[in-house]
Amino acid sequence: MENFTNLKSLYNHLEKNATDYKYSHQIGNVFQKLRDLKHEENKSDEAEKAQWEVDLFNFMIEEGRLKPVFTGTDDKGEVVEYPTLDRSDDRTYEYLIGRLDSTSNSLLKARYSHILWCSPKKHAKYAKMAVDSYLELIKIYKTKDKKEPQEHYGLDVLKAIKNAYSIARQAKYKVDMIKSELRRLVTRFNFKSSSSFALRANLIELMLKDKRRFFKKHFLGFENICWQISESLTKSGNIHGAIDMLELGEKVEQKLGKKMHDWRKQVAESYETLMKQRRRVII
Repeated sequence: MENFTNLKSLYNHLEKNATDYKYSHQIGNVFQKLRDLKHEENKSDEAEKAQWEVDLFNFMIEEGRLKPVFTGTDDKGEVVEYPTLDRSDDRTYEYLIGRLDSTSNSLLKARYSHILWCSPKKHAKYAKMAVDSYLELIKIYKTKDKKEPQEHYGLDVLKAIKNAYSIARQAKYKVDMIKSELRRLVTRFNFKSSSSFALRANLIELMLKDKRRFFKKHFLGFENICWQISESLTKSGNIHGAIDMLELGEKVEQKLGKKMHDWRKQVAESYETLMKQRRRVII
């Protein structure tokens, strides 16, 4: 972990490097280290601002919602969560809005604007900024995935598009554009990525569940992609994953109202393979 002696130097570092962190809480950890330093130096104002950042980067953000990393009860039996916006005041939000206005980094803009959208300061402008920032993040992570397909960037793409879609629906902003991007990711995302299966399975499930917005035309060709990935997973020994993709492909064909592959037969053969593997282990 790098050492920073003031907020400005850390801000400058994150402008260039925020997307290199694997997890958001790792950014929070850097701010925590700076907070501790500022406490030692008796610089309470900077320590407080660093603590706000620690809290902001410890939120889990999934499908448009803020989630605490910890939920429990205190001695009185009352629910305690961390992090939470319940203890945030006007000073905290003033700082957060200032940080949003001052940054051009897509990851920082996405997080700050998303939190503001979910806060008492909720405004359509924050939803739009969050959606636009997530779309920019998707481009960045797709590029990173092509360079390092063995890394986690495909999962970052997945998180970003899910958050973008959730907010877009709430704010009625760029919904059609994101629907097109969802289809594009399923059909064109890097098949060599270690996240290829997880990303496609999650996005197809998302589209199948949202019956109001996705119709037959949106799923054209998906059945062949599911079949192709199931074959690849079988060859690599991931039989459980192959079964999941086969069952998903069957749902897609039901949506399309046509029969292209014998999904049930392939699922049965996959279970037979699993049984043979178990027998070999027992023997």
